[in-house]
Amino acid sequence: MLKTPDRKTKRLLQLADHIDNLDGGFDMREWHTCIAGHCCKLFHIRLKSRYYRQAAQTALELTDEEAKELFCPRLPTESVPRPAWLMLLCPPPPMAYNQIDNKVAARALRHFAVTGEVSFDVGREGRATQERELREVTA
Repeated sequence: MLKTPDRKTKRLLQLADHIDNLDGGFDMREWHTCIAGHCCKLFHIRLKSRYYRQAAQTALELTDEEAKELFCPRLPTESVPRPAWLMLLCPPPPMAYNQIDNKVAARALRHFAVTGEVSFDVGREGRATQERELREVTA
């Protein structure tokens, strides 16, 4: 028997819907228009500086590792992990992060909400599979 989605799952799905429905205004290279930035906008978290990632991590109840994978993903174009000091600053590699548009980010959020696995490759599977998984979780 499936459980009722918890607060974390609900928030992840809300954020996925919000990002999926954007008409422009999403860019993983910019802190205020990336996944974390849109999380802060959606849940009305007001910040003046670069602390969006920490605030979004708290709002979505993510572990440090989940937040790192979701907000600063290591994409297939990166063959070696970035050093810890660089990960803290999280400057995205411009070409790789250009591949993550709002649709890919929304699919990754839905996949994470359902499976607990952060993967930006799920965008290639198509929305039908994810909608079926979501129906199973929320039924």
